[in-house]
Amino acid sequence: MLSEKCPRCGSTNVRPSRWKASDPKRQSLPLFSRFYRCRDCRSRFPAHDRFLILAVGGGVLALILTVGVLTWAVRYQPATAEPEIADVVQGPEAAEADDTEQALDPAERHYRKGLELLRRSAQRGARSALPSAAQWLRRAAEEGHGRAQLMLGVLHEDGSGVIQDYEQALEWYRVAAMQGETVAMHRVGSMLRRGVGADKDLVEAYAWCNIAAARGHREAAIDRDQIGSLLSPKQIKEAQEQSRTFDQELPYIVAKPFTLPAGL
Repeated sequence: MLSEKCPRCGSTNVRPSRWKASDPKRQSLPLFSRFYRCRDCRSRFPAHDRFLILAVGGGVLALILTVGVLTWAVRYQPATAEPEIADVVQGPEAAEADDTEQALDPAERHYRKGLELLRRSAQRGARSALPSAAQWLRRAAEEGHGRAQLMLGVLHEDGSGVIQDYEQALEWYRVAAMQGETVAMHRVGSMLRRGVGADKDLVEAYAWCNIAAARGHREAAIDRDQIGSLLSPKQIKEAQEQSRTFDQELPYIVAKPFTLPAGL
């Protein structure tokens, strides 16, 4: 190896020397070499440039490390939450192929898929899942699933996954209420009390809140009493007659208490 030590006098007191026209071509020198001049004897000689060697070597090492880190990141970095939801939100046809609950009634399967998408959307903030959830729930609602009808009403009232449409919301609440869904009964009463989705009707609002309260809905009981304070004795009598009719005609659902997904 060419040393930075002067070959003539052995001195290490040397400095880099500028290239001269009389010097041999650069290609004829060993790799990473240049000319040096001895400060003691003024002799000029070629030697390896250790600083250039270190610089090139460090650059190569940094490149190798960078490539290694990028390769690891691509191959082993965990997936983000959004693609996990995207795997579920593929539309009814793709999801139905993966259904492992074939023994269930089709309407129940469709309802469960829609509800699962709603829950994931609430947990992860992925509102892109809402249209697919509404699609599944609409299928179940049209197939006669009472709780899906209730949820579709909620989505229309809230404007989540579908356009906000109070008339549609009230319509689906009524359909669900006629199937015995207590939450839907209270929602019908609440909308009629406020005159949302239909003309204001305190008598019918009282009747719906009264039957919902009788079937265990606490907020419905509070609303019923507040509405009752605005009615005349004659109106209360009429409303309670409607409640008795509802109680006789509407099915009574024996099921676990229903809680709306967060945010709805």
